[in-house]
Amino acid sequence: MIHELLVAMSGYPGDVFVPSPPAPLSASTFVVRPDFPYLHPAERGVLNRLAQLGFWVRELTDFADHETAAPPSVAHADAAAERTTGYGHGCYSHGLATGVRRVVSDYLAQVDAAETELLGSASGLGDHGGRTPWAKLAADFAPVGVVLEAVVMLVREYRARRLDEYYGVRVLDLVLPRLLDGRPPVAAAMRHLAHACLAVFFKHLAGYLLHASAHDPWREFFIVPETSAAGDGEAGRTGGREYEQFRIESALVPTALVSPALAESILFTVTSSYIVQKSPRSSELITPAMWQNQLHILSRLLDVQTELRPLDLTIAMDSIRRDYTHALWKIMVLDEKMLDYLAAIKTVYLGGNGAFHTHFLSQVAHLESRAIEHGAGVGERELNFALHSSYSQTTPSSGADPASAALADIVKQFRFTLTTESDLAFTPFRHLPVTTPSSSDETPATTTATLTLPLPWPLSLVLPASHLAAYNRAFHALSHLRRVHARLVALHLPLRAVSQRYHHRGPLARTAFAACTARTEMLAVLDSVLGAAHTAIEAAYARLVDVIRADTESGTALASLDDWRAHAAQLAATAEAAVFLPASAAAVRDALARVVGVADLFAGVVEASVGEQQVREWAWVEENSRDGARRAAGGTATGGMAAANSAETERRVRAAMDDRDQEIHRLAEEFHGEARFFYQLLEGLRGRGAALVQDLLLRLDYNRHWTLGPLRQAGGRVVEGALLDNDPDFAYVGREPATDRWAADRGYGHAWPAGDSMAMAMAVDDVWASELNQRVTDEVF
Repeated sequence: MIHELLVAMSGYPGDVFVPSPPAPLSASTFVVRPDFPYLHPAERGVLNRLAQLGFWVRELTDFADHETAAPPSVAHADAAAERTTGYGHGCYSHGLATGVRRVVSDYLAQVDAAETELLGSASGLGDHGGRTPWAKLAADFAPVGVVLEAVVMLVREYRARRLDEYYGVRVLDLVLPRLLDGRPPVAAAMRHLAHACLAVFFKHLAGYLLHASAHDPWREFFIVPETSAAGDGEAGRTGGREYEQFRIESALVPTALVSPALAESILFTVTSSYIVQKSPRSSELITPAMWQNQLHILSRLLDVQTELRPLDLTIAMDSIRRDYTHALWKIMVLDEKMLDYLAAIKTVYLGGNGAFHTHFLSQVAHLESRAIEHGAGVGERELNFALHSSYSQTTPSSGADPASAALADIVKQFRFTLTTESDLAFTPFRHLPVTTPSSSDETPATTTATLTLPLPWPLSLVLPASHLAAYNRAFHALSHLRRVHARLVALHLPLRAVSQRYHHRGPLARTAFAACTARTEMLAVLDSVLGAAHTAIEAAYARLVDVIRADTESGTALASLDDWRAHAAQLAATAEAAVFLPASAAAVRDALARVVGVADLFAGVVEASVGEQQVREWAWVEENSRDGARRAAGGTATGGMAAANSAETERRVRAAMDDRDQEIHRLAEEFHGEARFFYQLLEGLRGRGAALVQDLLLRLDYNRHWTLGPLRQAGGRVVEGALLDNDPDFAYVGREPATDRWAADRGYGHAWPAGDSMAMAMAVDDVWASELNQRVTDEVF
C-alpha cells in the first residue's frame, strides 16, 4: 500500500489509486478506489489528500513536457498562427516550464527521500512518534502541497489567458506579483519561476543591446523591429541598404517590471545600440571596456540569488544608455552631418540666404510669365531646375571648403512635388497645372508645390516628417512675403523714370506720386514682418546649433531621442510662429495674408499704370496732340480732323489712367486699413509676452506711424489728433466690442484669438529704431 501511495504521489496512478472522476469525465484528482476494503474513512481521506499531490505533479509535468518539446522550425514559425492554435511553443512559455520543472523536481526528490526513510525501517511501520506512516507523510508533505497548489493555479491561469493577457513577456505580470506571497515556501517557488522567465527576458534584452538583434521568432518581446527599405532618394546615400526602426508593442509591456518611462528608455537604448553597431565607426565607438561594463551589469541582473527589483533594472538601463547615447550623438553630428542638414533647411526652407531666395523667386516669376504666353502650367521639373540653378548661381563654389560642398550636395536633394491643398493662406507659386476633377460636379482642386527633403536614417528619427511639413508651410509664407516685397521694390525704377521724365506734371506723374506714397507704407510693413520673422528664426537656429555643438564638445549628449526631437521641434515651431501659422494665431495669419494680398494687387496695378507700354502710349498721345494743335492752327481741315481724333484718343487714355488712379487710391486705402487692423491685432497680443510680437510692433511703429496716425503728404507734417482711441473708424480692438469696421466686416469680435501658443518664447536681439529699414517718398522723387 505504501508503495502504491508513493507511486501515485509521483504522478502515476495504478490499481489502488485511480483518476477521479472516471472517464469519460475529466479527472481532477487521484483517489483510492471506492471498492478498496479495510480502510477507515479517516484513512481514506488522508490517502486521497496525498494522492492529490500526485495528480498536481502529473498536470505540471504534462505542461512542462509540452512547452519544452522541440519547437517547429524557425523558418516556418508564424507568430500569428501560434496565437490562434491554443497554446504551443514559445520562449517565455519554455522558461515558465523550466521553472515548473524545477519545482516538480524538488517535490519528487522529497518523495524519494520519504520512500528511502520508510523502507529503511525494519518493517516499514517503525516508530514514527506514535504516528502511522500515512499520518507522517501527510505532515511532511503539507508545506509542499501548498506550493504545488499555488503553482498549479498559476499554470491553469496561464493556460486560460495566455493568448490575451500573458502572451510572451507578459507572463512576468503573472509571476512577479506572486513573489510577494506571505507563505515562504510559495514565495521561494515563485522566485524560481520568475528567474526562469527573467532569464529569457534578459537574453532578449542582452541580444538587442550587445548584438543589435535577438532571437524572437514569435515576437514575444515588447521591443519589435520593423525593417524598411531605403527610398529612391535615400538609396543613393545608403547604398540601397535596409534599415530597422524599433517600436514598443504596448500590449506586450510587462507592467509589473517595466514602467512606461523605462520602456521608452529601453527603446531608445536598443535603437541607439543598433545605430551604433551598424555604423562604420562601431569598432571605435564600442570599446572593450564598454562591452565589459555592460556584460557585468547584465550578469548581475541574471543572478538567481538576488532579488530583482524594477529599480535595479532602471539603474542598469540608465548606465547602458549613457554609453550608447554618447556614441549615437557622435554619429548624428559627425557621420550623418546633422549641422549641414540644419544649415540646408535654414538656407532653403527658411530663407537664410536672401540672395538665393530672391533669385529663385525671380526665376519662378519668369517661368510663370512664359507659362502664360504658352498657355501651360509650371511643372515640377521647371521648379526644381530653378531651385538648383539659383543656388549654384548665387552661391560661390568653394571646392576647398568641405562644409560648402556638403551644403551644396544637400541642397541638390530638395525636390518640389505638386500636391492638392484645400486651405492655403499663402500661395507664392501661381499658374501651376490644375488638377482635372473626376466628375463635373467636383471643382478643380488647388494645386501647390510642396518642397521636400529626403532625410537619411537615422537623422529622420530626430527630424521627422512633421518637422519638414512645418518648414514647408513656413517656406510658402516667407516666399509669398518676399515675392510681393521684391515686386514692390522693383517698382522703384519705373516710378523714378516717370518722375524724372514728366517732372511732377501730367497724369503719369500724378499716378507715380500716388503709387510711391502707398508703396512706401507697404514696403515698411513687409520689411518689418520679414525682419522680425528672420530675427526670430535666426535666434532659434542659433540656439539649436549651440546646443548641438556644446553637447558634442562636452560629451554630454541629451538623454533620449525625444529630447533631441524636442530641441529640433523648437526651430520648426518658431518658423511657423514667425509668420503666424499656428491654429491659435489664425486671425493674425489671415490679417497678414490680406495685407500681402492687397500689396500684390497694388503692385500689379502700378505695373500696368507706369509700365513701358503706358509711357509710350502717353508719349504718342502727347505728340499727336501737339501735331494736331499745329495743324489746327494752320487752319486746314485735315488738321482739324486730326486734332479731333487726337483729342478723342487723349480722352480715352486719360479715362483709362483715371480708372487706374482710382484703383491705386482704393488699394492704397484698403492696404492702410488692413495693415492698421493687423497692427491692432498685434497690439492686443502685446501683453502675452511673445518676443516676436514685441519685436514686430517695434519695427512697425518705430516712428509712431500707427499710434499717431498715418503720414500725410502735407508738407511732411504728421496729422495730429489721429490717435487710435479717438479714431471713430478704427476703434481700439479689444477695448470695445466689434465696432471696428474692419473687424466687423470680417466677423471678428475681439480680434485676436484665444490660446497661448503665441506666447512661445523666442529670444531675439534688441532692435533699435536706427537699424530698421526706413523708406521715404523722396527716395523716388
